[in-house]
Amino acid sequence: MRLDKISHKRLHITILMLVNVVMLILVVVSGRFLSDQSSLQIGRVSIPGHSLTGILQSLLFVGCILVTLISYEIGTRLSVVLILFVCVLDIFGILQSHSLAPLPGLFNALLNLVLILIISKQFRVVEQESLTDYVTGLYNMRGLLETLDQRIGTHVPFTLLYFRIDNFRMINDNLGHDMGTKLLREISVQLLEMTRGYGTVCKTGGSEFALVLDSDFNIDNFRREMKERFGGKVALDDSEYPVYCYPRVYAGTVRYPEDALDSATLIKYADMALYHAMKAHNNALISFDEEMASEIIKQNEMESVVKECLAGDYFYLMYQPQYDMHDKKLRGFETLLRTLLPDGRSVSPADFIPVAEKTNLIIQIDTYVLHRALTEMVDYIKDYDQEVILSVNVSANSIGRDDFADKVINVINETGFPASRLELEITEYSFAESENMTIQNIEKLRKLGVKIALDDFGTGYTSLSQLVKLPINLLKIDKSLVDDIETSEMSRDFVNAVIYMGHLMECDVISEGVESQMQVDLLKEQNCDYVQGFVWDRPLYYEAAVAMLKRGKDD
Repeated sequence: MRLDKISHKRLHITILMLVNVVMLILVVVSGRFLSDQSSLQIGRVSIPGHSLTGILQSLLFVGCILVTLISYEIGTRLSVVLILFVCVLDIFGILQSHSLAPLPGLFNALLNLVLILIISKQFRVVEQESLTDYVTGLYNMRGLLETLDQRIGTHVPFTLLYFRIDNFRMINDNLGHDMGTKLLREISVQLLEMTRGYGTVCKTGGSEFALVLDSDFNIDNFRREMKERFGGKVALDDSEYPVYCYPRVYAGTVRYPEDALDSATLIKYADMALYHAMKAHNNALISFDEEMASEIIKQNEMESVVKECLAGDYFYLMYQPQYDMHDKKLRGFETLLRTLLPDGRSVSPADFIPVAEKTNLIIQIDTYVLHRALTEMVDYIKDYDQEVILSVNVSANSIGRDDFADKVINVINETGFPASRLELEITEYSFAESENMTIQNIEKLRKLGVKIALDDFGTGYTSLSQLVKLPINLLKIDKSLVDDIETSEMSRDFVNAVIYMGHLMECDVISEGVESQMQVDLLKEQNCDYVQGFVWDRPLYYEAAVAMLKRGKDD
């Protein structure tokens, strides 16, 4: 697509250049005609020679402006040459004819020359602004892409390094946006010093930077300096009592042409290396390798599987029952997505969900699950005597979109599912990704009666100050926190604190992944409200879940 646009642009420039050259030739011919004849007779109309020259010059100037608008770099150079040539012709005409008749044309040419130079300067300013980041003044993502394309065009080896401040959002929230801005500027200064003229530093995202480095740049020295400069506290001002922060930074590198030959693949591989660095430890720098390449191949294969399942409807839902902790009354079901391919294979959600989350496929999956769950269960949920909840998981990618709430409302209206019986499970990561839009969507849905559950609580994406402000109805204790409560007093105390916090927020609390009666007894002692897990029921196929609802209705 990008190459097509470039080809069209070059074609337009070439055509206009040829037209302008032809117009210049006509101007020269008309100037010659002016010196020989006083007018041009076309039928009964007589056109003075100098008027014809003026018309042709004006058309030439319009062509020069057009070519400048299409490409200010090439167009400006061509236009300046053509207009200066016209100026020379006009001056020569004045000197040769001892007449001031060409003088208006000369002034017109000079005015158009100034106009073209002004247009060119404004385009240059706009172009520069579109390539640079407002906060740091570094190249942005577009600037990075152009830098990579230029480097690749020279076929000279280089290294692309991705650099990220992982805890920037926490620093920004705790210290304020002004300090967050100062941190970004300080990081950019540090990175410029660390590269020391060996490449280009770009700011490609909220807390991400990209460095295009010469092949002789010492990555090991960069790794050492990264630990020295960012391993401790960083001062955000130079006052008598400076504000400090502790950035947690990571980096990943990829080499051209050893690892990849185009900019898109280089960026993808650098991002993969950065991801592995973030799984390692603070201030880690990891280079792309063959093992990561194999991982990408597997991800591409998994992405194809997801697309195949969506296209062929090879997904199905299972329903995990949730029970009241005290009387074992059915609270509802959590929907679980499963696959069954035509060849009999099944793919674990643990394998395909992370891949889908890196693309827009997760949004399609969320839409599929919501629509199918509500369609399958609407009649049985409506007919059940007591209020049974249907809980559907929603990714951070979906709930952070501005159209998410409207899509949910459309599905509710289309299926006739009672909004008060629907519960959406979101994770703490949803607020880390897009807090404002996530909260707006939640509040819009809660007005309709839709319930919100915070899943996987305890993974650490939200602070306590943020947590108490979240508009949620149910707090889900992550299985990893429940696993050790039988043997660890610290785990029991921690779970007890989470339950107390949930009740303090006026939320119900449910523990997931409960697998033993002893865990049930301990959670009951700590006033947990609900439980789900193998201890009382495994996930049920659709038919079994419907049968359970029918039995409950009959009872």
